[in-house]
Amino acid sequence: KDEIAYINSLADECNTNSMTLLSIGCGAGYAESEISDAFYKFGIEPDYNASKIAEKYLDNVINDIFRVNNYKPETFDVIFCHHVIEHIEDPVVFIKDVYSILKLGGKLIIGTPNFDSAMARRYGKDYRMLYDNTHISLFSDFSLKELLEDNMFLIENIDYPYFDTKYFNIEELNKLFLDGGVSPPFYGNIFTMYAVKN
Repeated sequence: KDEIAYINSLADECNTNSMTLLSIGCGAGYAESEISDAFYKFGIEPDYNASKIAEKYLDNVINDIFRVNNYKPETFDVIFCHHVIEHIEDPVVFIKDVYSILKLGGKLIIGTPNFDSAMARRYGKDYRMLYDNTHISLFSDFSLKELLEDNMFLIENIDYPYFDTKYFNIEELNKLFLDGGVSPPFYGNIFTMYAVKN
């Protein structure tokens, strides 16, 4: 919800109905359905069934993996990439491609697991985010920040959503005191980075 609120605030600030947003890995488009109609919403989703549902909520959906040549340079005001980069085989090329299709001053909102979080360090191979074998590009908050800065992005904010989620409760916190098992949800397991194209 924080990412959506941030994106909607951009529409409020610009006071225009001609902004463009690309959601890479839009799934069924439920998050995007909450984004202001001030944006013309593009989506990319490799799962066919999810992409067909997303067509109800976005203006233009491509059922495919992200391919930069589907878009002209400097097309988008905002690119939303929520828990996608960890599935990308070559994240350096991916970030360069994202940069190329974002307008100067455009915003990138990118979220991913934090593979150097407190839980990752404590639980090692039992860190919950390692149980998805499609997680092939593993970032920490520091390494993703470096990748973005190396590719001319300016980091505006890093958010660690946890305290306003359903996982912040006594039952989940008590799991921290158990031996063995998979790491519980905890502060720092995931993060969202807000960046601007310089």
